[in-house]
Amino acid sequence: MEISKLPERLSEKITKLFSDKYVVVLTVIIVFHFTLNVIWQYINTAPPTWDSAGHLVLSYIFTDRFPEFFGGHANLISLIKVSTYYPPFLHFLGSLVFFVIGRNYEFALMLGTGFFIIAQIYLYLIVKEVTQNKKTAVLTVLIFSLFPQVWEQSRQYHLDVPLCALLLGAFYHLIKSRGLIDKYHSMLFFLLLSFAQLTKWYAFIFLAFPFLYHVLYSPLKAKVLHDRNRWTNLVVGGIIVVLVAAPWYVVNFKTILENVQVSSTADAGDPSEVLSFESFFHYIKLSTTHQIGIVSMLLFVVSLMFLFKQNNNMGRYILWSTLIPYFVLTLIQNKDLRYILPLAPFFAFSIACFFTMRPTKILPNIGIGIYLFYLFFYYFFFSFNQYQTLPKSLYFVSTFFAGPGYRLTWVDEPYSYAYNGKDWKGEQIIHTINKLANEEPNIHGKYRVLEVSDNRFYSIASFDMYLLENRYYEMNLKIPYNRPDAMSEEELADYLSTIDFAIIPKDPGPPGLRNIAVLRQLVSYFLDGQHAEFELSQSFDLPDGNVLYLYRRSDYLKYNNPALSQEHLRIYMGNNLILDRELLPGRSFNVRFYKDNGEFVDINYPESGGNQMRLSLDGVIRVKIDLPASEMNIKELHGWRYYDQHLIRDSKYNELISGSYDTFVYYSGRLACIFSGIFYLWRKGKDGSAFYDRQW
Repeated sequence: MEISKLPERLSEKITKLFSDKYVVVLTVIIVFHFTLNVIWQYINTAPPTWDSAGHLVLSYIFTDRFPEFFGGHANLISLIKVSTYYPPFLHFLGSLVFFVIGRNYEFALMLGTGFFIIAQIYLYLIVKEVTQNKKTAVLTVLIFSLFPQVWEQSRQYHLDVPLCALLLGAFYHLIKSRGLIDKYHSMLFFLLLSFAQLTKWYAFIFLAFPFLYHVLYSPLKAKVLHDRNRWTNLVVGGIIVVLVAAPWYVVNFKTILENVQVSSTADAGDPSEVLSFESFFHYIKLSTTHQIGIVSMLLFVVSLMFLFKQNNNMGRYILWSTLIPYFVLTLIQNKDLRYILPLAPFFAFSIACFFTMRPTKILPNIGIGIYLFYLFFYYFFFSFNQYQTLPKSLYFVSTFFAGPGYRLTWVDEPYSYAYNGKDWKGEQIIHTINKLANEEPNIHGKYRVLEVSDNRFYSIASFDMYLLENRYYEMNLKIPYNRPDAMSEEELADYLSTIDFAIIPKDPGPPGLRNIAVLRQLVSYFLDGQHAEFELSQSFDLPDGNVLYLYRRSDYLKYNNPALSQEHLRIYMGNNLILDRELLPGRSFNVRFYKDNGEFVDINYPESGGNQMRLSLDGVIRVKIDLPASEMNIKELHGWRYYDQHLIRDSKYNELISGSYDTFVYYSGRLACIFSGIFYLWRKGKDGSAFYDRQW
C-alpha cells in the first residue's frame, strides 16, 4: 500500500462508517455526554469526595514515585506497593495524565468520561454482534448512558465506570473469539481481563458465567470442546493474566487481607445479617432509589420475562449473568451501590430488547419516547438542580424516581448528583497550614497535622489530595481511621504529643462512620477547652454551615521534651548558648558545635565547672548536647529550631536575632542582659577537641 494513499483510504473508511445512521446516532450520544460532562466539571468547584479524592492521592504518589524508579532510587517492589488495597490500574493512568498535562486533579477527572465513552462503544458493538439489530444496540447505549448512577460516576475519579468499560471490552472480545478459537480476540480478552483485575479485585465475578458459557458449555454442547486453538489460547491467556495482574496481588497479599478484614465489615445502613431477606433485596433497593430508578427496575423485570418468552436462551443468559454477580456481592457484608454498576448494561439491554423486538412498532415507539423523556428529565434535574431540600410541590420528582415506598429518598438530598459551585476552602486551609509551619521556628522538617473531619467535601482524603498536588511533602496528615472506640486519657495524650496542627470541625461527619466515637472525642477535647498545649489560629466557615477550626501547638519547648527528668539542664539559645546546670549538679558532658565552614568543635563542661556556661554561637549552624532528651529543658529558642536532639539554626536567624539583646544570660531564674566582664573563650585543639578559658 502506498503511503500517499493512506489518507485517502482512511477518509473512505470514515465516510463509509458515518454513512450508517446508527453510528451517527451513537456519535451524537457520545458527543452529548462528553459536552455535558465538560460543562458540569467546569461549573462544579467542589473537590472530589472521599474515595475519589483517595484515588487521586494514589495517582499523585505514582507521579512522584515514577521518576524515583526510573532514576534508580526506587525498586519495582516499592512501586507495586504504592497502593496496597486498591489495584493500581486507574491510579497509574492518572499519573500519566499528571505527567503529560499537568498536576491538577481536574484533568484526571476526565478519565471517567473517557472510560464512559469506551463503555458506550463496546456496548454498541456487543449488542450489534449478539442481536444483529443496530436499533437495539444504539437504544441500549442511550438507556445505559442515561441511568443516573452511570453518568454520575463518569464525573468522578472512581473505579467503577473504568471497570465497567474494561469488562464490556473483555466481554466483546470473548464473544468475537468464538470461545477462544480466534487468537487475536482471545489475547485482547485476557489483556482487558487483566486490566479489569487491576482495577477491582472482583472483576472476574462478572465474567465468570460468560466465560464458562462461551469457552466450556457451548463448545461441549457442540462437541468441539477439544479444539487445539482454544486450549493453546487459554494457556497463553493465562500467562498474560499472571504476568500483568498477578504481581500486584502477590506482593500485597498480606496487606490486602489485613485491609479486607476492616473494609469488608458492614457500614451504616448495610444489613447486619448477610443471609437474610433484607440483605438479598438490599441492592435491589439501592438500584431502585439511586441507580436506575423504579420505572427502569420494573421495565427490567418485565423485559426479562419478555426475553424468556421471545428467546429462552437469551433470557436465561441475561438472568444468570446478572444473578451470579448479584448473589456473590450480596454475601459480602460491606455493600455499596457502585459494586453492581457493571450490571447496568444488562438492565439497559433487556429494556431495549423489550421496545425494539416486538412485532408492532407504534406502541413500542411511543413507549420509547415516554421512557427516554423520563430519563432525560432526571438527567438534567439531578445534574443541575440546586435545591438543598425539595419543596413539597416537587415531592413527585422523588416519588417518580425512587418509587412510593421510598418517595422521600431525594427530598432531603436532591443535590447528591448535582454540581456544587461553592468554595469548600480545602486548598486554602492547606496553604494556611504550610505558611504557618514555614513561619514557626520550632518546626524543622516533617510536621504532623491532625485532621478530624470526615465529611463529604472535606475529609482527610481531600486534604491529602491538596497536599500532594501542591507538593507539601513535609506535611503529614493524621487521623485515627481504624479506631472504633474512644481513647483513654493516656492514649489521647500520647497521640496528641506528636501533633503540630489540628483541623477540628464542629461536626466531624456522618454518624455511621466506623471511627465516629474517637472523632467526636477529639472534637470535644479541642472545642471544650481541654487543649492547653494548642491555641486557635483561624476558623473557616463552610457552605454547609459547619466550621473548621485550625489549631496550632503553642508549647513547643515542653512539646519537644515531654518526659523531663527532675535533674536536667536548662538551655537558652539566641546569639549565645547559655547552659544552666543548677538542677544537674556535678555532671560532666560534651557540647559539639557544627560550624558553617564544615568543621566541628567539641567543648567539655567539666564536673568542677560552675552552674552556668555561656558560649558564643558566631559561625555555628548546629549544636548537639551530649545528654539524653529527658535531661534537657529547652527554655528559649531564639532563631533556632529543635529537631531530633539537635539545635539547628533557623533559615531566618538573622531576621529573628536583629534588634534583640546583644547577649543573654540566665540568672536566678530570669533572663538578664549582661554588658561586660563575663565571657567564655574556646579554641580548637589539634585533635579537633576544644578547651575553654573562663574570665570574670
